[in-house]
Amino acid sequence: MALLVVAAITLDAATQGNQVISQRAIYGLSVEARGRLNAGYMMVVFLCGAVGSTVGSVTYAWGGWWLTALLGAGLGCVILLVFATEKAENPPPLTTS
Repeated sequence: MALLVVAAITLDAATQGNQVISQRAIYGLSVEARGRLNAGYMMVVFLCGAVGSTVGSVTYAWGGWWLTALLGAGLGCVILLVFATEKAENPPPLTTS
């Protein structure tokens, strides 16, 4: 049970860190674009969360925990492949205004 609690806290911290880093990139852009980009970013975050909840519920209803876990692991592997094949670029430095 303790391992489950540690995993949940780690997952929550990683998610929060990802959002902070993503919004830092947005706020490094021009002042005129920040509001629209941040609204679009948060809309995508919430839509993906809703789709993920729906897919998780459907896979659990169809195949139980094993299908849900298999789908989650498979999606994680696909994202790792996408990340591993991404070209490295030198992003411009973030500026603060």
